Amino acid sequence: MINMYLNRMINDFEVEKWDPRLKNHDDSSFPLVVSDKLEIKPFQDKSEYLIFANKHKANMMISRRTPLKEAWLLPRETKMVFALYLNYKLSSSTISSAKSIAQRALSILTLKPYLIHELTQSKYLEFIDVEKSTNLVRFNDFISWCVSKQYCEGIRTQELAIWDTYDGAKRIKEKLPEVSSIIALGDIFCQTIPENKALWNISANSKQANAIASMYSALCLASPNRMCAEIITLQRQNLLKFEVIKKDDKSHNLYSLIWQGSKKYKDNENHIGGWMVEQINRGIEYFDSVTYPYRILAEFWVNQDSTIKMLFPAMNATVKKRLIKTKLSLTSIPSFIQLGYLLGFYESENFQLNIKGREKQKSNIHISMLDKNFRVYCSGDSGVGELLGFSRLSPQAKIFVYGNSYYGQFHSIKELQLSTFQAFTKTWASFPYLSMGDGRNKRHITSAMWCFNGASIGREGGFYQLVSASTIEGLIKRKLTRGELLKDFGFSARLKVTPHMLRHYMNHHGYINGIPDYILNIWSGRHDSKHLLHYIHEEDEDKLARIPMLTEQVKLDNIKVSSEVEFANARGGISGSTSRTSVGFCSKDLRFSPCQYLSKFETQCTFCEHSCHIAHDEVGIKVLKEDYEIQCERLDNHLLSPKRNNENARNWFKMHKANVYLLEQLIETLEDKSIDAGSIIRVITDNQQIRIADLKKQRISHKQLRLDIMDENIQAGLKLLNYKPEPTDRDIEMKTFIDDLWSHL
Repeated sequence: MINMYLNRMINDFEVEKWDPRLKNHDDSSFPLVVSDKLEIKPFQDKSEYLIFANKHKANMMISRRTPLKEAWLLPRETKMVFALYLNYKLSSSTISSAKSIAQRALSILTLKPYLIHELTQSKYLEFIDVEKSTNLVRFNDFISWCVSKQYCEGIRTQELAIWDTYDGAKRIKEKLPEVSSIIALGDIFCQTIPENKALWNISANSKQANAIASMYSALCLASPNRMCAEIITLQRQNLLKFEVIKKDDKSHNLYSLIWQGSKKYKDNENHIGGWMVEQINRGIEYFDSVTYPYRILAEFWVNQDSTIKMLFPAMNATVKKRLIKTKLSLTSIPSFIQLGYLLGFYESENFQLNIKGREKQKSNIHISMLDKNFRVYCSGDSGVGELLGFSRLSPQAKIFVYGNSYYGQFHSIKELQLSTFQAFTKTWASFPYLSMGDGRNKRHITSAMWCFNGASIGREGGFYQLVSASTIEGLIKRKLTRGELLKDFGFSARLKVTPHMLRHYMNHHGYINGIPDYILNIWSGRHDSKHLLHYIHEEDEDKLARIPMLTEQVKLDNIKVSSEVEFANARGGISGSTSRTSVGFCSKDLRFSPCQYLSKFETQCTFCEHSCHIAHDEVGIKVLKEDYEIQCERLDNHLLSPKRNNENARNWFKMHKANVYLLEQLIETLEDKSIDAGSIIRVITDNQQIRIADLKKQRISHKQLRLDIMDENIQAGLKLLNYKPEPTDRDIEMKTFIDDLWSHL
């Protein structure tokens, strides 16, 4: 049989521009032949192999050296499509990543004996029922690619985008946080950075991880920014305030921060919502105090020949007192340990250190002695670990792994200083800049709002290793995404949020509260205004109810046309985004995604989740009534069918009887005189309700479907379909004959 999907795949395979690294492992001529072991052979480094075998049948690990049994081998069509997929992935991924992605997708496909060009939606769902692992993500990517290349029919994976056009009541709003999560974050902010400054814990090396995560969430709730891409690179600054005069001749204060853009959006003065001004001001002041010692430490690491005067242009009484104990002058160049003492990293000026060698007792050493030339013995119990801010010094410490110091040997303070610097800059390629990987999106550590050492965030690094942008990013994601911040304050981890969810929250609530699209796009730092669509999680009915405040009411005589135009305007005013049907209009944009809804009704669109009906649309109601009469007749004829003792017949009746019953209730609702003409009516089968959006009153109402009588009618019909026919005369004669025969035997 001719299969158009298979034909398309074969044609593409023949004209494909193959990656030169693809070879057959058995040295046969690729792509004329596709062997069971496909090799990706780089010009350097080792090869990777995609093995075309069913590992589920093999029930063992399969490598390039494993002899393949015939029962494990895959059809040629499967090898062809995965060779094409691998070639596609190699154009944008590393060899290892491309091979891994293809192998995982292949692992799912081989769970069932289906060929990709014969795959249907129902067959796809069988994979979902069997496999629940993370490999499904790779499999869904593969299926989506096959659909786009027309190697299989249009299959809808279960990984639906949050902005898809399915009904808002049945999709899970995964990208919007719970309101309780926002309340919990607000409570945590007040605990970590309380209004009473006397309660602030801003001493050197105090644990600030929770306060950092809390301040980040506050900034995201004040402005819909990209948390990790933009907040990490904020400069040290105060909240800007300026006064504006509005139309009512009253003055209003506006607030902003200087923001560094990302994703090609220029740097800008970013508006901060008035509802968060007090909290943002408080947080900025808090972290200005917290990061003070670490910014001086950063200045020292940028220039290790800095003098005391250069590092402390303004010196408070505490630093002056400590400076006297170090016996240093303003022109002296301190060692990093002496600088740490001036910054308050230590409570005492005396240290217990081993300066004599292995298994020797420690000596009492004064801070003034710890200059660059002072030598100490480095071991787990030598006191050097405590000096550097580690709980214990081990051979795996970064100063030994990345630096030029060695465990179990003597080293000078200068050597330890150099090894400490090497330890954190080895994995911080952009030092001294906090950078998110984009050369235009970076901030010098000495002028950054966020400057910490390892001890202050409760991570490795001790007193002297600074924290990179990637470490801050990991901290934020750990505290928010995994819910550690919430658990630390007694809240359920169920309330956890991702950094991006807060951006969605601000965009979504800004949109539904009437902030114009172009303002939201500028506020969010969007280069492409179309991206706003991905952040709006409003149900279609809610959009329709808000139409009067978004656009002028369309004054057209035709009730169906009027409602359709208003709906299209609410979705962006794009001509062609909706389409007319015989019973209303379709909300699906058929220019970009084809209709795949199948119905047993004459009016094809009835009960489709995209189908919108118009209250008191006489033409549409007439069509629905005609269809209702036809379907009732079909049900009556079905009950008289001679093939009633059939499970398929019973299932068809049950489903169709229910749908016809719902159609009757839809017609009643469309004719309901208490509902204003032009209201949008949709049947939401999953919620068993009819939803009504009144455009004039801006109100959403629901009408619960009546199911009790429907179930009784269905059960009555099923009884008629399940019967035992009366025996014919021939049946009686045959039974008598058989009984007589057995009695004689």
